[in-house]
Amino acid sequence: MSPKTSTISLSILSSVLAIMLLGLAAYTYNDYKEHLLNKQDLAKEKLAMESELSLLVEKYENVQALNSVMDNHLIESKKRIIRLLDTIRSNEPKLQLLIKFRREISALKEEKLKLFRINDSITRENNLMKGNLNKAANALSKSKNIQQKLSKENTKLTSIVHKKKELAFAKLTGKGVRIKGNREISTSKAKKTEQIKTCFTIMDNIYSLREDKVVYLKLLNPNNVLLGDFVQEDYQGDVIAYSTKQFVPYKNEQVEHCVTLKIDTRYLIYGTYTLQLFSSEHELKKTTKFKLD
Repeated sequence: MSPKTSTISLSILSSVLAIMLLGLAAYTYNDYKEHLLNKQDLAKEKLAMESELSLLVEKYENVQALNSVMDNHLIESKKRIIRLLDTIRSNEPKLQLLIKFRREISALKEEKLKLFRINDSITRENNLMKGNLNKAANALSKSKNIQQKLSKENTKLTSIVHKKKELAFAKLTGKGVRIKGNREISTSKAKKTEQIKTCFTIMDNIYSLREDKVVYLKLLNPNNVLLGDFVQEDYQGDVIAYSTKQFVPYKNEQVEHCVTLKIDTRYLIYGTYTLQLFSSEHELKKTTKFKLD
């Protein structure tokens, strides 16, 4: 082989080697660059997972469970998220681990959606129940108001009816009398008086029942001593003393009734006497005074 030919071959070989070295250098650089990109991607994926899990934890903290069972489910699910978040933070970003973690995150997201849908459904049902309860409460309140109004009107009407049925009295009088034979002789002298005669009138009332009416009379001498038969009546826990108790026949028409009271003459003294008339409800209806000299 001539020197010229050897020189040409050497030049060609050198060129080929140079090309191969350049190619090898380019391949090594690209492989290293791709490796760097994968590590960066893994790190970004890890950060993204941490961010997703942190956001999930925040959502669980903000949701309000409406019963103890749902509250327990939410707490357990939140604990699993926190444990996975701690695991991801404590491990290097490796592809297989991140794939596993991504599957777990997807499962946790599905669980979160399911639990939140159930909780939202319970919330809607509770709101509906509250709405119904509020309506019922309002209806009950209106009913109570109507009942109270009707009760007041009924009380008013009852009072009106009672007042219409009440008897009116007139011409209450009292005087001293003495007995001579079968006659009653009026007297104004205390020493001559043997009995006290009282009279009163019950006015007509078409609303009152046709029955015997009870009337009480109380006669007091000038010293405020009760005279008469001394009748006692219990009323609202108290004992009330009267001079007499009268049953007056009544047929819705005006009627005059008189009664003569037997009196212990020791208490018939001169001065002013007080005569009071009470209804069957022990209500004072009429008062009059008369004198004995």
